[in-house]
Amino acid sequence: MANRDRLRLMLELEVGSEPIVGSVQAHGSRFDFSGWVGLAPALEQAISAAHGRPDRSVRTGGHSDGLGRLP
Repeated sequence: MANRDRLRLMLELEVGSEPIVGSVQAHGSRFDFSGWVGLAPALEQAISAAHGRPDRSVRTGGHSDGLGRLP
């Protein structure tokens, strides 16, 4: 593997939830998600936040088909 920067993410899941529900955390930012489709944007937002890039996606509150950023 080439010498590349790496980012450590923490994935937290609610056991037994249907659809899958949880959060992704990186460098002090936490992104809520619901469903497998919601996980991909949560990962992208966590990566962008860790690299100091502005968040380009729309945030929603709570667990929804989208995702929200928690304080």
